[in-house]
Amino acid sequence: METFITLIERKYLSTASDYRPVDLARVTQYFTLDVIMSVAFGKHFGHLESDSDVYHYLEMSESFMPVVAIVLVYPWLCNVMESRYMKWMAPKDTDTHGMGKVMGSVASPPLHRLLKNENQFANWAIALPKKW
Repeated sequence: METFITLIERKYLSTASDYRPVDLARVTQYFTLDVIMSVAFGKHFGHLESDSDVYHYLEMSESFMPVVAIVLVYPWLCNVMESRYMKWMAPKDTDTHGMGKVMGSVASPPLHRLLKNENQFANWAIALPKKW
């Protein structure tokens, strides 16, 4: 929350002579992504610090919405898109931006996030994919 307030104060605080509009919807998306990544994986991606879509995650998500709308109308397309012939289109953890970059960044969550104590996994860790 402190980073959010710092960003607003640093970049968007208007004065009588200097009007600085803020796209609050976008800034709150950055805040949300940083909080989710912090809670889930023990690190945030720095969206608020840079006031930008660091790995173009939001851009890729927004550009994918028309596909989601079509699949909602024609659910059988989901089977086609998940087929082995379409795997080359799916994001990979080696991608340099978008969902793949996020997948690659969290492929190895810190051990302290997975363990309750030295010898016992947290309940949710059991559900993680085996490669983690």
